[in-house]
Amino acid sequence: MATPFSMRWVLVTEGKERRLDPNDNLFEVVFDGYHLFPMNEHLEVRRHEKSDQIGTADIEQLSLKDGKTLCHYRLVSLYSVN
Repeated sequence: MATPFSMRWVLVTEGKERRLDPNDNLFEVVFDGYHLFPMNEHLEVRRHEKSDQIGTADIEQLSLKDGKTLCHYRLVSLYSVN
């Protein structure tokens, strides 16, 4: 069976993000399926598909493996408190 594939312009974390370093704004989130995001572009960050934008991020690394996407992103700005 084929793995779902989609192109995304908004990072929807569903609360699954993990901060990689407490002194840095680098985060990791794992998505089911394969998702591509534009590199070197500011992207909206949302907690849920229909929620308001909570910040802006730049994708630093994408890895596609075993039907999942591992995404490392740097939070550039935050519009609300976590």
